[in-house]
Parts: sequence; structure tokens; C-alpha cells
Amino acid sequence: MFGIGAGKVEIYIPRTAYAVGEAIEGTLALTVNSSVKGRGVFLKLFAEQKFNEYHPDSGSHYSSSQGHMTTVTRTVYEFVLQLDSEREYQKTRQPVNYPFRVGVPQEANSFRQSAGIGGPVISIGSIRIGGSGFMGGTGPIGPPQWFLEGYLDLPMALDVSKRIQLNI
Repeated sequence: MFGIGAGKVEIYIPRTAYAVGEAIEGTLALTVNSSVKGRGVFLKLFAEQKFNEYHPDSGSHYSSSQGHMTTVTRTVYEFVLQLDSEREYQKTRQPVNYPFRVGVPQEANSFRQSAGIGGPVISIGSIRIGGSGFMGGTGPIGPPQWFLEGYLDLPMALDVSKRIQLNI
């Protein structure tokens, strides 16, 4: 009912380091422990990046001395590939294999540059000049982290999933 113990997902790829424009080829292997209604099997390539955000305290009228910084994580890229459709997934004795191929997007370079990677950045205390074009300590913090996640989407339950980190 809650998806816990419903099955297992594994992702098999030959390596975890890829360059922009390269294809990530591999296999998603799904094992189902008991029959379950699923919305489909998916593979998601995505990038998350941390950002510093300045929030003025109420009534501060944008005074830089009266506010606070928070760090938030945002998804800055997402591509989802559907490998199987919505149906009743039957119990399996052996994993069901889904071959896949996804490309590393050209945008990966722009995320690195917006974080100041590969471009001139001058840091003075909490002020960053260059790279992202943000000042006052706001903007991206470092490069994005890339992930490949495979999952069986289960309605009203925890998905059966597996996530691996990539170096792009």
C-alpha cells in the first residue's frame, strides 16, 4: 500500500563521469515483489544547485543590514524519459531490464559558468563579483550536482527508486 518493499530499482551505467554532449547509455533493472498498479517506469536526468538568497526582514525597507541569508536547493535542469507505461506490474522472479540512452545537455556548461566555474570571480568577504553577475552574496553556490534517477511511479505510495550521482 505504501510502496515500501514493493520492489527494487537498479541503474547500470559503464561510468559516472560524462562530458557535455555525451550520451549516457545503460540499463534500468526493475524487480517487483508483489503485483502493484504503477503509473510507469521513468528515468530522470536532473541537476540541483544551491543558491544563497537574501531576505530583507519585514520593515527593513531593503536595508542590507537588516535581513538574513538562506541557502536553498533548486532543480535547474530536468529531463524525464518514460520507459514503460501505466499498468499493473506483476511480481517478477528476475529483474525486468529497460535499456536507455539520454544525452548530457549543452546547458550543463551554462550552469557551471553561472556559478563562476570557468570564469573570473573575485570574492571579497561575502560579496561575489563576476561569474554569476550576482552581488551581496546572492546567487548560485558552486556548480550543480547531477543525478540519474530511475523509478516506478506508484500512486498514493512511495515510489520504488534509485538515484546515482554523476560527474558532468
